[in-house]
Order: sequence, then structure tokens, then C-alpha cells
Amino acid sequence: KNDGIAIAIPHSEHKLTRTYKGKGIKTAILDKNRAFEDVLKDDLVDLRNIGGSKYDNSIKQIIKEYEDLGMLKKGELTLNKIKKLVNNERTNFETESNWQNANGIHK
Repeated sequence: KNDGIAIAIPHSEHKLTRTYKGKGIKTAILDKNRAFEDVLKDDLVDLRNIGGSKYDNSIKQIIKEYEDLGMLKKGELTLNKIKKLVNNERTNFETESNWQNANGIHK
């Protein structure tokens, strides 16, 4: 938390992130033993889900800075990979929701 790269986003969007307040405590516990690349990927997917394309330049800059620091292999994460993951999540969610609706399951 104290030594990562951050961007400024409106509070209304920050509240939606996986790392905000109570969610952040749970996320930190779950992320504790995960690979840095996986945690970063989840954070960038989260940012893209919340802000859409308006944060694309920030996502590219974050990836580049971590590559420059040697914390991320060049090309391991790209904006296109993040976009694909976001699209896959939406497809999975839509498929699950459609299946639940078709089978009378309501959450």
C-alpha cells in the first residue's frame, strides 16, 4: 500500500475498487501470498471495469513504470490483455446471469 504506484481517481470511483476500506482489508489478506503480477492484473482489471477507457493511459503508464522498475516482465501485462480480461469477466457474468435467470435462480 505504501510503496506502490497510484493514480488519483474520484472518491465515488475509489469506493467501487476492490481495495477500498473494508473490501481492502479482505483483499489484502487474500492477496498476501499471491504473485505481484496477479495482484497488479486484478487491480488494473478493477480500474478498467470501473472507469472504462478513460483510464487506459494510466494503465499503460503503470505497466511501463513497473516494467522499468524490473518488477514486471516486459509484455507480461498490456492494456490489450487487461481489456480482454475485462471482456471475459463481462461475458462470464452475463452468461451466469442468463443461466440463473433461465433456471429461476435470483440472488
